[in-house]
Amino acid sequence: MNAERVAIATDTKGWLHPGEGETLRRWALNSTGLLLELGTYCGKSTVWIGDAAEQTGRTLVTIDWHHGSPEMDPGQACHDPDMLDRDGVHDTVPHLRRTLRRAGLEDTVVPIIGKSLQVGEWWSTPVGFAFIDASHGADVIDDYRWISDNMPTGVLCFHDSEIPPIAKAIDRAKADGFEWRETCQSLTVLSR
Repeated sequence: MNAERVAIATDTKGWLHPGEGETLRRWALNSTGLLLELGTYCGKSTVWIGDAAEQTGRTLVTIDWHHGSPEMDPGQACHDPDMLDRDGVHDTVPHLRRTLRRAGLEDTVVPIIGKSLQVGEWWSTPVGFAFIDASHGADVIDDYRWISDNMPTGVLCFHDSEIPPIAKAIDRAKADGFEWRETCQSLTVLSR
């Protein structure tokens, strides 16, 4: 990835370590088929995966409802008042759009604004690469299930893999035939 995009990814708000970003990019480059991201926030990981999509002439679909999660509520560890709109509602869509524009990825990345489980109800497109970084609660297993149903083969990545519900989803993926490939910081990479 060129230095300008690395700087944009580094400058974008979020919790992805640069080494994790480079790991995502590398695995996305070496995958085939549609690239999918669950949990966009302001687009930090989207830049890394989007760069791989652009380099390989593919599309990255990124899904997020953009109203945050419980750990982003006021008084919680990940709360950022800059993410509140004029009405005091958590809204990261403008931040994502700015990131995509700055990185020159508006023609490569297709944002879907919605809850991943709602999108999963109608999703039927095969996925070759998926990055799961949306729910950190028990419903992460449901995110995994709908992606797995649409991924007969491919690369599956989980962020924050030390969090118990996510670790449980990783164990389920292994039981379903995904094999561990790599761990970088809190990123776990599997494939089948």
